[in-house]
Amino acid sequence: MNHSNSHKIFIYRNTSFLAAAQGKDVRPFFAAGNQSIGSYYETINASKIGSGLTAEEEKLILPEILYIDSKELEFKKEVRLFYINLDTKIPFDTGLELEIGLLEDNNAPISASNLPIKPMDYIRYRHALKHPRVAKSPEEAEGQNNIWFYIQDKALTNKRKKAQAAIKDEAIQAYLEIKSSENKVQQALLLLGKNLSSLEEPAETELRKIAESSPQKFVDVVLHKDFEANYWIQSFLDAGVIKQVGGRFYDVEDDSKLAESKEDLVTFLKDDSSNSEKIGLLKARYQDKTIK
Repeated sequence: MNHSNSHKIFIYRNTSFLAAAQGKDVRPFFAAGNQSIGSYYETINASKIGSGLTAEEEKLILPEILYIDSKELEFKKEVRLFYINLDTKIPFDTGLELEIGLLEDNNAPISASNLPIKPMDYIRYRHALKHPRVAKSPEEAEGQNNIWFYIQDKALTNKRKKAQAAIKDEAIQAYLEIKSSENKVQQALLLLGKNLSSLEEPAETELRKIAESSPQKFVDVVLHKDFEANYWIQSFLDAGVIKQVGGRFYDVEDDSKLAESKEDLVTFLKDDSSNSEKIGLLKARYQDKTIK
């Protein structure tokens, strides 16, 4: 019976792509060859054998595997020998299934009470995750001759797909809420980097296309809490009403400093009660420069 926190992944040989492309006749040839994930150095110039774990994680997980307390003088030596000899064989067609779930919480760090459900499986997974010949997904591996294996985490893939679908829904909902406002549509397009004078399609259509093709960017811009202030900052900059030098912002007309940073300028523009006169002057000059 699976643990309630069970989380299983597979590691496959990257040759599976090549075999699939060449047909069934060559599959026995690929399947006959033994391939495994062996030892590696942490970096190209390092002398430390890689484990994929932090030193603290090694102390928590490996004593059970090595039958030696982490406080023993020989512990580090035994850990090194273990990883020098670690060899994870990857079957050709089926791949290798590993249980990587944790006892209490899969999203929490390893701890004395939150150890792996299957320590050896988890060790092989973390070791493979940092191996220079292992890709973290099938997409990263495809077409890469220097990648010999890839990890397939269906649970993570499904989670990402759900998140992507959710952000697409959020983007379309945000679009639907502003599409009837010509002013809001133009403001959004400006902040999304579009030149309003050279649009190839109606503004509403252009905005819809961005919502569909770049939903995260769309949401970040359109639903930003300082959308209005951001619009005015970009408009003032584009029209030459203000200028940015490094992180600071200046009034172009008299070269006076408006703000030390964009965050400060946003605060300035949102405080209309205290800065209404200056803000009014900036907007008036913007109108003079843009209305023909």
